[in-house]
This record gives sequence, C-alpha cells and structure tokens, in this order.
Amino acid sequence: MEGERIPLPPDFCGGRVTFVVHATSSTGDQHDGLLEVNCQIHDPGGQAPPGTSEGVKVNARGINFNKHVTGDNLFQMLP
Repeated sequence: MEGERIPLPPDFCGGRVTFVVHATSSTGDQHDGLLEVNCQIHDPGGQAPPGTSEGVKVNARGINFNKHVTGDNLFQMLP
C-alpha cells in the first residue's frame, strides 16, 4: 500500500559508495573514471538526506552519465 513502511532487517543500510574504475570501450579506448552508487534506505520514520537521489552514475573521460539511473539499491552490512 502507498505510504506503508516495510520493516527491513537491521543489517540493511543506505549510503553512498564511489569506486574508481577503468573503462574500456568496444573500440579499445580506455579511460579511468568514477562509479557512484547511492542507496536511500534510512532509519524508520526518517527521511533521506536532502539533495540525494537513489541510483547509479558514471563519470569517465568521454562517458558522463551525470544523472542517477533510477532503481533500487541496497547496502548490506557484514559482520
């Protein structure tokens, strides 16, 4: 139902992770870049931080997906 909260396990968490990547195109061009993944899971009753959005974006020289591709992301804490 709209607006209904779904209880999540305590090891599910939100946040942002940025990876340094090395991209190779089908033509052989190579560039270093960044891959960013944002997850907006937050404490029950809380709200996602202002200015954030759920999704993935990539910035490599000549390749710049600077808007998040929507979708659900999930980070899981490991013991």
